[in-house]
Amino acid sequence: TGKSTIAPLLGDLTGFSVFNSDTTRKRLASIPTTAQPRDEYRPGIYSDNFTRRTYDTLLTAAERLLKGGRGVIVDATFKDPLHRALFLNLASRLKISVLFVEFQAQEQEIFRRLQECRRRLDKVSDASWNVYLLHKEGFVPFSDIPDHCRLIVNTDTKLEEGIKRVEEFLRERDNCEIPSSSIFR
Repeated sequence: TGKSTIAPLLGDLTGFSVFNSDTTRKRLASIPTTAQPRDEYRPGIYSDNFTRRTYDTLLTAAERLLKGGRGVIVDATFKDPLHRALFLNLASRLKISVLFVEFQAQEQEIFRRLQECRRRLDKVSDASWNVYLLHKEGFVPFSDIPDHCRLIVNTDTKLEEGIKRVEEFLRERDNCEIPSSSIFR
């Protein structure tokens, strides 16, 4: 849907650190970031236990920076409400704002992007059409996230429009602050 393309761009704009779940998962597994696992989707590094370990690592890294007064972007699917709750609880404990951005696109556009990504040798994501379908089947809607902390962005068109939509949402919300060092215009 474009989340892993938009996340680093938002990181550049805000000065926030970006933590990517795919990179974190592979680092925890001690495999190169561009290695494609031989296993099926669910076993191995995509098992429930390894996924839990990945999100715990993302949470710990985010907490460390947030306690130091820095902003963080976590690039992950957050398809499981338990993982979302971990980050909502962290924000609550630290008394800071959190924003979940759900990027959506038409399936034909997602298919096109996945096909394009498959041809890249430097890709980190292991996503394929089959993985997308499994994620879609197991995805729990973000209805557990309060409206003031949730934004849905359609990325069918130019990804820059998605970035602009996030920027507008943050500027409109008193509880979702943009750091003074950001370069939003």
